[in-house]
Amino acid sequence: MKRWIASGLLSLTLLLPLAKAQAFYDEYNDIYTYAGGGLHIWNDGGDSALGFKLRFGQHLNTFVGAEVQLGHGGTNDNDVGLDWLFGGYARFALPLGHFTPFAKLGLTAASLQVADTSTTDFGLGYGLGVEFDLPRAFYLDIEYMSYMAADADNVETDLDALTLGVGYKF
Repeated sequence: MKRWIASGLLSLTLLLPLAKAQAFYDEYNDIYTYAGGGLHIWNDGGDSALGFKLRFGQHLNTFVGAEVQLGHGGTNDNDVGLDWLFGGYARFALPLGHFTPFAKLGLTAASLQVADTSTTDFGLGYGLGVEFDLPRAFYLDIEYMSYMAADADNVETDLDALTLGVGYKF
C-alpha cells in the first residue's frame, strides 16, 4: 500500500507542472486573421536587393496557422531581378506573451529575370522569425526565409530574404 501511495505522489509531483502549462495554453485562445507587409532584403547567393512583401494568414489554433505571401523585388548588382514571388506556408508559433517565435514551411513559386532571360521556378520554402505585439492589435516582426533553390533556364540561384515588417491582427 505504501508503494502505491509513494508512486501516486511521485506521479502527481511530476505531472503537476505539465498541467499548469497546459492550463495556460488552454486559456490562450488567440485565433485570429492577420495581414502585414514589409521590406525584404532578398539575396541570390551573391548580391542582394530591396523589395517588398505582403502576408495574409489565419491562425487555426494557438500553435498552427496558414499563410500566403506575395512579394516583388528590385534588381541586384548581378542584374538578377525578382519579378514576383508567391508562397503558401504552414506557420508554427509558440506564443510567449507579447513575444512569439515562429517557423514556416511550405511551397514557393518565383519569377526571376537575369539580363534578357526570365524564368519561373517552384520549390520548398522554410523560415524562422519573431513577432512582437504592439498596442491596438498591431505587431512588428522580423523573419528569415529560404524560399527555394532555383535551377531553371540557365538561372541557378538560392533565393532567400530577411524581412522587417508590420502587421495587424483582425
